[in-house]
Amino acid sequence: MKQSTGILDNKSLGNVISELKDNISAGCNLSVISALFSLYAYDELKKELSKVSKFQLLVSSHSDREEFIKNLSGNHLDRRLRNRLNVTQIARECSKWLKQKCEVRELQSSVHQNLIHLSNIDSDEHLAIMGSSCFTTDGLGIVPSESHHINTCFRNSDEAHSLIKWFDKLWASGKNSHDFEAILQEALSLIYTDKTPQQIYFLTLFNIFRDFIGELDEDKIIKSQTGIKSTQVWQKLYKFQRDGRVDRLDSKNEKIQLVNFWPNMELDEYIQSVSDATYALSPYYLVYVKNDGSVLLQFTQTKKILDLLKKMSIHGKSVDSSATARFSEMTRDGSDMSQYRNLLSKAVQALTGAAEERGVQSLFSPGGTVINKNSFKGMDDFEVVSYLILLEGETTNGHE
Repeated sequence: MKQSTGILDNKSLGNVISELKDNISAGCNLSVISALFSLYAYDELKKELSKVSKFQLLVSSHSDREEFIKNLSGNHLDRRLRNRLNVTQIARECSKWLKQKCEVRELQSSVHQNLIHLSNIDSDEHLAIMGSSCFTTDGLGIVPSESHHINTCFRNSDEAHSLIKWFDKLWASGKNSHDFEAILQEALSLIYTDKTPQQIYFLTLFNIFRDFIGELDEDKIIKSQTGIKSTQVWQKLYKFQRDGRVDRLDSKNEKIQLVNFWPNMELDEYIQSVSDATYALSPYYLVYVKNDGSVLLQFTQTKKILDLLKKMSIHGKSVDSSATARFSEMTRDGSDMSQYRNLLSKAVQALTGAAEERGVQSLFSPGGTVINKNSFKGMDDFEVVSYLILLEGETTNGHE
């Protein structure tokens, strides 16, 4: 028989997720104080959470709500879960469940402890878990945490009863913020709503070039009076070539030597041949994989991929309902993404140069700045930012 009080550290002393799975029963009430809420924590517990009669979520105050909203799709510890590619289905299910059983309030002050309280009104049984663990995957012990969690579990003790009274007082003082519930539902909607091809294209470009945005602005650096921007030579330069010469203008040197070259096919092939030594877009990689798993365009053919992505996406300002319905049928509303996880594995193999033996569930983190056969060990070195699915005979269907 378990002791009435115990320690849960999500390691050797037991974890929160097991305690919840063992004790959530039909008709019980679940009351939670947490600074964060993760979709993947919900997904792991959704079978048990479907049994609860009422779910009260009290969110301790933040300087802003950005962190709470951002964490809905997890943190860096959840990359393997995110890259199962089924977050749209999870977000849709969670949104529906929250509307049916959840009330959210926001405290105007911070709470330095998190609380998960279960109460069974019929049997007057109580379980309370209080400590450092938020309602996230690492907080509940679903994935290994980089932090050292410490929680006290109270089982049918006076402390468990008193903690729900403490929660009720905080709940009464909390702001009954329907606006916060609306913000939460809107954030979930952004996750599960189908994206237009154009949105996927711009999302891809933004992530690839976000570090370069604002670094160089030739309009601010080059004085228009020089007339250089209207010259034929300047107009023929690529953007990266212009950026490389901006810092030489207005130099105090008497002479400046600028050397330009215009690439031909041979040079493009040479650049591709050495791109496995240095890769300018690292840590972002694009691969075009056909439905049969064969790689049509390697990551070294980034320009061709971006050109194709632009061609297929730039005019796609709306979601094609026919293509979306077809995709939903193929994947059972996004619950079965095994085909696309397999294609994802093929894309990673194209980067690593070796077959991934550990399976498609073992996914992703950012890569390095140098590409060679020893740079990546496998799927654990990557994370999906965006993907665009081309359905034969249909328009495209994209997801963030």
